[in-house]
Amino acid sequence: MQELGSDGAFVLGPGRCGSTMLSDILNTHPDILSLSEFFSMQGTRGLLPGKLSGARYWKQLSRQSRYVRRVMTPETAPNEFLYRPGMGRFPIDNVPPLLASVLPHLSDEPDILFDRLAETVPNQPRQSVEHHHSMLFDRLKELCGGRVWVERTGMSIMYARLLPKLFPQAKFIMMYRDGRDVVLSFQAFKPIRPMIWGWIWSRKIGPNLLDLDTPSGHSRRLRFNEMFFTPAPLVRWMLNTPPPLEECAAFWSEATLQSLPEFAALPAEQRMFLSFEALTTDPGEELARLTNFLGVTGETAWLDEASSIPQKFEPRWKALDPDQQNSLSAWTEEARQAVDRMFQ
Repeated sequence: MQELGSDGAFVLGPGRCGSTMLSDILNTHPDILSLSEFFSMQGTRGLLPGKLSGARYWKQLSRQSRYVRRVMTPETAPNEFLYRPGMGRFPIDNVPPLLASVLPHLSDEPDILFDRLAETVPNQPRQSVEHHHSMLFDRLKELCGGRVWVERTGMSIMYARLLPKLFPQAKFIMMYRDGRDVVLSFQAFKPIRPMIWGWIWSRKIGPNLLDLDTPSGHSRRLRFNEMFFTPAPLVRWMLNTPPPLEECAAFWSEATLQSLPEFAALPAEQRMFLSFEALTTDPGEELARLTNFLGVTGETAWLDEASSIPQKFEPRWKALDPDQQNSLSAWTEEARQAVDRMFQ
């Protein structure tokens, strides 16, 4: 069977690392099809093993699960949820997964694009979900333009082992931001709170959500749990209750330490490290390096336009009081040092 990914790349990151901004940048390039939050909006279904028909695959893309419908909303994830009231015919509280972020990122008329896909995607042959994804990406390139696709999903770092197996010809961009800032953002960002709470509890009574062999999206057990064991009151509690900062730090650290060796094992020509801090400090140089890695042109006019998007921020963790700074630094030290050893 054809090896997948020769015309695309995945951004691997822990979430809250600036990758949404990166999708916005890539979306301005005429040769790049930027796919934003493709996996996250499918919840636990995005990379399940086994084969399914085109009709079943289209159902997965067009019918939101109850859990994701409660977690990924315009109120909880405003920058990631792009389908807005009045944008199209779908009610804002029940938007098809493909329309929540992917298609509004690509088109001002996402419903029309959705209908175009509905003409062909259900007719795709019975095959693995990754082959369905590849055919969908090809169809989107036909409809929207672009020579290469770049998929970017929050918490995609948990796919660091899986995606290179499913898409062995793809390229991979590891996006990193100082873990102390990521951890602070984890605690504040509602959609990731249920995952952190689930990880805290699963260490005692269930599957580890960060298991690289069976991450969320590839685990049938987690899919079963999402379907039957996520009552609305519990989901609301997880969304509205910030996890302890030390647990957020442990979550980020485990995800980072597990994924780094997987990324390092990729062939050198298939991997690139991208620092949020470098991208916001010297965007022109970093974007030129990125387009060269992706095999597309980084023309001066585009670089000038794209370089205006990143905004430099003062690290949030430095605004904490000294004791909090010291604690946060200690909780994240091992993983931050591992990143430094690998990339600096």
